[in-house]
Amino acid sequence: MANAPSIRTLLWVIGAAFVLHEFEEWNLVSWLAANFEPEPAFSDRDARTLLALFASLGFAFTALSASLLSIRGALFAVLPLFIAVFLGNALTHIAWAVYFQGYAPGVATSALLLVPLIFYLLARALQERLVPLWFAAPLLVLAAVQPIGAILSGRTLSGPQLSLQHFGTWLGSYLWGAA
Repeated sequence: MANAPSIRTLLWVIGAAFVLHEFEEWNLVSWLAANFEPEPAFSDRDARTLLALFASLGFAFTALSASLLSIRGALFAVLPLFIAVFLGNALTHIAWAVYFQGYAPGVATSALLLVPLIFYLLARALQERLVPLWFAAPLLVLAAVQPIGAILSGRTLSGPQLSLQHFGTWLGSYLWGAA
């Protein structure tokens, strides 16, 4: 693997890919309104505030882990985020694109960046024995639960999705005032 990127480089690339993914979701509210019930519980401004927060927190955590920890320590820190959250979310966008038979905001970065990069990182981490399989396996199960739950929910927004929307509304109002 002489030409392969370093694990540390992969961490940075995945952090940046997640930021791009969040910005691909910039117009999520109109898509949610067209495809789900109940109506979205937040505005474009509030959704974008939430997306910017997620992008910032995800990238900051990745950057701190990649910069301050050993590579093994960084993997133990970021793999739960990358697999259980980023990968689960990416697989959900792909599942929605299949379910709704069309573009779902976030599907391009999910299919082209996040899913392949995270699986490549995980394969490398396991192959290089930087993390054990017993650590990664439950994270993969958690990632799989998200798209399965999304498909089973069909066109109904889940309680956690609605809670995130309500949090986005609160955050947007707190930061920017009433909409």
